[in-house]
Amino acid sequence: MSAPPVEQLRLGDHVCWTFDDDDERLAAMARLVAVGINDSHKVLYLTGPMRPEALLDNLDARGVPTGRAVDDGQLAVRPADEVYLAHGEFDPDRSLGALRDQVSLARDEGWKGLRLVKDMAWALRLEPGADALTSYEAHANRLVVDGAAMAVCQYDRRLFPDAELRRVASAHPAAALADAGCDWRPALRTRRTHDPLGLALTGEADISNRHAFAAVLGALLDEARDASQPIVVDLSGLTFADSATAGLLVRAAQTARSGIRLVGCSPSISRLLGVLGAGHVPGLQGVVA
Repeated sequence: MSAPPVEQLRLGDHVCWTFDDDDERLAAMARLVAVGINDSHKVLYLTGPMRPEALLDNLDARGVPTGRAVDDGQLAVRPADEVYLAHGEFDPDRSLGALRDQVSLARDEGWKGLRLVKDMAWALRLEPGADALTSYEAHANRLVVDGAAMAVCQYDRRLFPDAELRRVASAHPAAALADAGCDWRPALRTRRTHDPLGLALTGEADISNRHAFAAVLGALLDEARDASQPIVVDLSGLTFADSATAGLLVRAAQTARSGIRLVGCSPSISRLLGVLGAGHVPGLQGVVA
């Protein structure tokens, strides 16, 4: 039997977790926390309307060993406002910096990774239609792409407009809908590689996760600004890419100082790149003729 969706998550994943039933959401998050504790991950749970004490009681009632985990420093529950609305306003850079510090702290403390579990209800206070939230979520992929952390962002479908949820979801490599079944898997996984410097992609890259892929690729270009060797993008695990994804790769090759070398490029993706003129881009290697 397949495992529930929450048990499919791995370090390196960044998931938009939508829900419309509080009990089902809390049951899933309790399992996420319990698995993390068992796997020697540190867990930071940023709670929304539910107070930290009430959330700990809820987790404990669902069989999560919260007392021992809190005492050992493995589990921390804090109000999301402390991170996202510090000083009374949302500062994306400050928020990302605070969470980046938590990733480093978990590593320094000897845990195998950090699970960030976040109730995003605080974002309802932002100006409607503002793109700050989508931009933040896209840049948050930089926190997890090295595989040192995972981030699960909870969005209540009863409170967030559908259009905003679609925008926010596209800033995550994967989204789990409220009715996700046991056959659910993250649509896209992006993992940073260091030798050689690059990315490994698994799954499907399309409109549902375009902002996420663009942000990860952009961060890699920034990191490789002075690299003397081509950035290596491993597509061997990619089963589908749309034309916009192919376009991002072509533009990245034009921008990267030393170009981009594609590994495992399937014939179908090569044809798509060819239509976009990839054969005329000197900085793009590895496209199958």
